[in-house]
Amino acid sequence: MLPEGARKRLWGGRRKDGLCGACHPAEAEEVPLRAVEGWFELFNRSVAVLLVLEYDECGGHPQLFDRDGFCWGCGVFDAEKTYKEAEELIEKHSLKSGGNV
Repeated sequence: MLPEGARKRLWGGRRKDGLCGACHPAEAEEVPLRAVEGWFELFNRSVAVLLVLEYDECGGHPQLFDRDGFCWGCGVFDAEKTYKEAEELIEKHSLKSGGNV
């Protein structure tokens, strides 16, 4: 459901050490194994885009946000800002549920 460029950056830029960059957002110890700069932010925003398209957000309800902005309903960091960015991307690229690319 993501634009082709975002999909390529997401898959091509992930960690090279076999660990999930979402579950282990810290950098890999060896530089060549690290995700490209900004990968985790792209992943976080991509999750929000998919949740908005499929479920009209996770909820994204403020009562699920902790004081750092993490949403415990969907696992999105800086949820308020991230969901706003997701909505903008959906509109900009005319993204639709179920995929459009």
